Amino acid sequence: MAILQARDAPYSQARQASPARWSRVTRNWKLVAAVALNPEKEAVVAAVSQTQRVV
Repeated sequence: MAILQARDAPYSQARQASPARWSRVTRNWKLVAAVALNPEKEAVVAAVSQTQRVV
């Protein structure tokens, strides 16, 4: 989580320094709890992510 926050800081600073260069918002640096590599298994991933909480 600290890595993602460290990545967000330079992007935010660059956007504040020269907002004219940024046409959109910066990247979403929030932690993703689970990723389904096979879409048919999304129900399994949803069940696992409900039982296991990422800290």
